Amino acid sequence: MRGADTLPEVVSPQLLMEELLLEWAEDVFSPPQVIEEVKFSVQVDVQGADGGPWVCSFDLGDYSVESGTTSQPFIALQGSEAHWNLTAGKWVKDLVAEMEDAGGPEDFIEKIENELDERGIKRVVLTDDMLEALAQHPTVFLCKVTDFEGQDLSMRVGLFTNELSAEPRFTLSMDGETFESIRMRKLDPVKAWKSKRIVLQGDLVHATKLARTLGQAS
Repeated sequence: MRGADTLPEVVSPQLLMEELLLEWAEDVFSPPQVIEEVKFSVQVDVQGADGGPWVCSFDLGDYSVESGTTSQPFIALQGSEAHWNLTAGKWVKDLVAEMEDAGGPEDFIEKIENELDERGIKRVVLTDDMLEALAQHPTVFLCKVTDFEGQDLSMRVGLFTNELSAEPRFTLSMDGETFESIRMRKLDPVKAWKSKRIVLQGDLVHATKLARTLGQAS
Protein backbone atom coordinates (compact mmCIF):
# COMPACT_ATOMS: atom_id res chain seq x y z
CA MET A 1 0.00 0.00 0.00
CA ARG A 2 1.52 3.31 -1.06
CA GLY A 3 2.02 5.89 1.66
CA ALA A 4 0.35 9.26 2.06
CA ASP A 5 3.67 10.99 1.40
CA THR A 6 3.74 9.51 -2.13
CA LEU A 7 0.33 10.90 -3.10
CA PRO A 8 -0.42 14.29 -4.67
CA GLU A 9 -2.24 16.88 -2.57
CA VAL A 10 -5.31 16.38 -4.78
CA VAL A 11 -5.90 12.80 -5.90
CA SER A 12 -7.60 12.50 -9.29
CA PRO A 13 -10.73 10.37 -9.72
CA GLN A 14 -8.81 8.05 -12.06
CA LEU A 15 -6.00 7.46 -9.56
CA LEU A 16 -8.45 6.63 -6.80
CA MET A 17 -10.83 4.47 -8.81
CA GLU A 18 -8.38 2.58 -10.99
CA GLU A 19 -5.38 2.22 -8.70
CA LEU A 20 -5.77 3.03 -5.00
CA LEU A 21 -9.07 1.26 -4.33
CA LEU A 22 -7.86 -1.86 -6.10
CA GLU A 23 -4.62 -1.83 -4.11
CA TRP A 24 -6.49 -1.54 -0.83
CA ALA A 25 -9.05 -4.19 -1.72
CA GLU A 26 -6.78 -6.77 -3.33
CA ASP A 27 -3.58 -6.44 -1.37
CA VAL A 28 -4.13 -5.46 2.22
CA PHE A 29 -7.56 -5.78 3.72
CA SER A 30 -10.68 -7.81 4.07
CA PRO A 31 -14.00 -5.94 3.68
CA PRO A 32 -15.94 -4.92 6.77
CA GLN A 33 -19.15 -6.72 7.65
CA VAL A 34 -21.18 -3.98 6.00
CA ILE A 35 -20.25 -5.26 2.52
CA GLU A 36 -18.93 -8.80 2.88
CA GLU A 37 -22.17 -10.75 2.49
CA VAL A 38 -24.03 -8.90 -0.29
CA LYS A 39 -23.70 -8.08 -3.97
CA PHE A 40 -24.11 -4.49 -5.15
CA SER A 41 -22.49 -1.81 -7.29
CA VAL A 42 -21.67 1.87 -6.87
CA GLN A 43 -21.45 4.16 -9.89
CA VAL A 44 -19.27 7.27 -9.68
CA ASP A 45 -19.46 9.90 -12.43
CA VAL A 46 -17.07 12.82 -12.11
CA GLN A 47 -17.69 15.34 -14.87
CA GLY A 48 -14.60 17.12 -16.18
CA ALA A 49 -11.44 16.71 -18.22
CA ASP A 50 -9.85 14.21 -15.82
CA GLY A 51 -13.09 12.62 -14.71
CA GLY A 52 -15.28 9.88 -16.09
CA PRO A 53 -17.78 7.24 -15.06
CA TRP A 54 -16.74 4.15 -13.11
CA VAL A 55 -18.60 1.22 -11.61
CA CYS A 56 -17.34 -0.35 -8.39
CA SER A 57 -18.74 -3.85 -7.89
CA PHE A 58 -18.85 -5.67 -4.54
CA ASP A 59 -19.55 -9.39 -4.78
CA LEU A 60 -19.66 -11.19 -1.43
CA GLY A 61 -16.52 -9.37 -0.34
CA ASP A 62 -14.71 -9.34 -3.69
CA TYR A 63 -14.12 -5.95 -5.29
CA SER A 64 -13.66 -4.85 -8.89
CA VAL A 65 -13.84 -1.58 -10.82
CA GLU A 66 -14.31 -0.78 -14.48
CA SER A 67 -15.01 2.28 -16.60
CA GLY A 68 -18.59 2.88 -17.68
CA THR A 69 -22.06 2.76 -16.18
CA THR A 70 -24.50 0.15 -14.95
CA SER A 71 -28.30 0.12 -15.17
CA GLN A 72 -29.20 -0.36 -11.49
CA PRO A 73 -26.42 0.65 -9.13
CA PHE A 74 -27.19 0.64 -5.43
CA ILE A 75 -25.88 4.21 -5.42
CA ALA A 76 -24.96 6.45 -8.37
CA LEU A 77 -23.07 9.67 -7.63
CA GLN A 78 -22.59 12.50 -10.09
CA GLY A 79 -20.70 15.74 -9.53
CA SER A 80 -18.20 18.10 -11.09
CA GLU A 81 -14.45 17.68 -11.14
CA ALA A 82 -14.10 21.09 -9.48
CA HIS A 83 -16.15 19.91 -6.50
CA TRP A 84 -14.22 16.61 -6.43
CA ASN A 85 -10.95 18.52 -6.18
CA LEU A 86 -12.30 20.54 -3.26
CA THR A 87 -13.59 17.51 -1.34
CA ALA A 88 -12.84 13.85 -2.10
CA GLY A 89 -9.69 14.65 -4.05
CA LYS A 90 -8.16 16.26 -0.95
CA TRP A 91 -9.59 13.77 1.52
CA VAL A 92 -7.94 10.72 -0.01
CA LYS A 93 -4.47 11.71 1.21
CA ASP A 94 -5.85 12.40 4.69
CA LEU A 95 -7.59 9.00 4.63
CA VAL A 96 -4.38 7.18 3.71
CA ALA A 97 -2.55 8.98 6.53
CA GLU A 98 -5.29 7.92 8.97
CA MET A 99 -4.99 4.30 7.82
CA GLU A 100 -1.24 4.43 8.30
CA ASP A 101 -1.61 5.88 11.79
CA ALA A 102 -4.11 3.15 12.69
CA GLY A 103 -1.78 0.36 11.52
CA GLY A 104 -3.42 -0.42 8.19
CA PRO A 105 -6.86 -0.50 6.51
CA GLU A 106 -8.28 -3.33 8.65
CA ASP A 107 -7.25 -1.65 11.90
CA PHE A 108 -8.57 1.64 10.55
CA ILE A 109 -12.00 0.11 9.84
CA GLU A 110 -12.09 -1.33 13.36
CA LYS A 111 -11.15 2.07 14.78
CA ILE A 112 -13.99 3.75 12.85
CA GLU A 113 -16.50 1.15 14.01
CA ASN A 114 -15.43 1.65 17.63
CA GLU A 115 -15.69 5.44 17.30
CA LEU A 116 -19.20 5.20 15.89
CA ASP A 117 -20.27 2.88 18.69
CA GLU A 118 -18.80 5.17 21.36
CA ARG A 119 -20.62 8.17 19.92
CA GLY A 120 -23.89 6.31 19.53
CA ILE A 121 -23.91 6.72 15.76
CA LYS A 122 -25.80 3.90 14.08
CA ARG A 123 -24.06 1.87 11.42
CA VAL A 124 -26.03 0.80 8.36
CA VAL A 125 -25.31 -2.83 7.49
CA LEU A 126 -26.34 -3.73 3.97
CA THR A 127 -28.53 -6.81 3.64
CA ASP A 128 -30.21 -8.48 0.68
CA ASP A 129 -33.65 -7.59 2.08
CA MET A 130 -32.73 -3.91 2.44
CA LEU A 131 -31.28 -3.73 -1.06
CA GLU A 132 -34.33 -5.46 -2.54
CA ALA A 133 -36.65 -3.02 -0.75
CA LEU A 134 -34.75 0.01 -2.05
CA ALA A 135 -34.69 -1.43 -5.57
CA GLN A 136 -38.50 -1.21 -5.63
CA HIS A 137 -38.27 2.59 -5.46
CA PRO A 138 -35.62 3.94 -7.89
CA THR A 139 -34.91 7.49 -6.80
CA VAL A 140 -32.88 10.52 -7.85
CA PHE A 141 -32.25 13.24 -5.30
CA LEU A 142 -29.97 16.25 -4.94
CA CYS A 143 -27.47 17.02 -2.17
CA LYS A 144 -26.44 20.64 -1.63
CA VAL A 145 -23.81 22.11 0.67
CA THR A 146 -23.56 25.87 1.16
CA ASP A 147 -20.38 27.78 2.03
CA PHE A 148 -17.89 24.92 2.13
CA GLU A 149 -14.48 26.60 1.97
CA GLY A 150 -16.24 29.55 0.36
CA GLN A 151 -18.06 27.54 -2.31
CA ASP A 152 -21.46 25.94 -2.76
CA LEU A 153 -21.39 22.26 -3.68
CA SER A 154 -23.98 20.01 -5.29
CA MET A 155 -24.18 16.34 -6.20
CA ARG A 156 -26.87 14.21 -7.83
CA VAL A 157 -27.52 10.85 -6.19
CA GLY A 158 -29.40 7.90 -7.61
CA LEU A 159 -30.65 4.85 -5.74
CA PHE A 160 -31.05 1.87 -8.07
CA THR A 161 -31.06 4.10 -11.13
CA ASN A 162 -28.43 5.79 -13.27
CA GLU A 163 -30.92 8.17 -14.90
CA LEU A 164 -29.40 11.09 -13.02
CA SER A 165 -30.80 13.67 -15.44
CA ALA A 166 -34.27 12.95 -14.06
CA GLU A 167 -36.03 15.53 -11.87
CA PRO A 168 -34.88 14.99 -8.25
CA ARG A 169 -37.59 13.70 -5.92
CA PHE A 170 -36.19 15.77 -3.07
CA THR A 171 -33.20 17.88 -2.04
CA LEU A 172 -31.03 17.52 1.06
CA SER A 173 -29.29 20.76 2.08
CA MET A 174 -26.77 21.58 4.79
CA ASP A 175 -24.08 24.15 5.47
CA GLY A 176 -20.37 23.52 5.17
CA GLU A 177 -19.82 23.19 8.92
CA THR A 178 -22.44 20.44 9.19
CA PHE A 179 -21.03 18.68 6.15
CA GLU A 180 -17.51 18.68 7.59
CA SER A 181 -18.71 17.53 11.03
CA ILE A 182 -20.48 14.54 9.49
CA ARG A 183 -17.44 13.71 7.35
CA MET A 184 -15.16 13.82 10.39
CA ARG A 185 -17.55 11.52 12.29
CA LYS A 186 -18.19 14.22 14.89
CA LEU A 187 -21.90 14.53 14.10
CA ASP A 188 -24.50 11.81 13.67
CA PRO A 189 -26.46 12.48 10.44
CA VAL A 190 -29.67 11.48 12.23
CA LYS A 191 -29.02 14.03 14.97
CA ALA A 192 -28.20 16.62 12.31
CA TRP A 193 -31.55 15.87 10.67
CA LYS A 194 -33.50 16.07 13.93
CA SER A 195 -31.83 19.37 14.84
CA LYS A 196 -32.67 20.75 11.38
CA ARG A 197 -29.04 21.16 10.40
CA ILE A 198 -30.01 19.04 7.40
CA VAL A 199 -33.02 20.44 5.55
CA LEU A 200 -35.25 18.34 3.31
CA GLN A 201 -37.33 19.86 0.51
CA GLY A 202 -39.53 18.03 -1.97
CA ASP A 203 -41.29 14.67 -1.66
CA LEU A 204 -41.14 14.21 2.11
CA VAL A 205 -43.21 11.02 2.06
CA HIS A 206 -40.86 9.31 -0.38
CA ALA A 207 -37.75 10.47 1.48
CA THR A 208 -39.17 9.21 4.78
CA LYS A 209 -39.92 5.82 3.24
CA LEU A 210 -36.31 5.50 2.08
CA ALA A 211 -34.99 6.61 5.47
CA ARG A 212 -37.10 3.98 7.23
CA THR A 213 -35.82 1.27 4.90
CA LEU A 214 -32.23 2.25 5.69
CA GLY A 215 -33.04 2.53 9.38
CA GLN A 216 -34.20 -1.07 9.48
CA ALA A 217 -30.69 -2.09 8.50
CA SER A 218 -29.01 -0.24 11.35
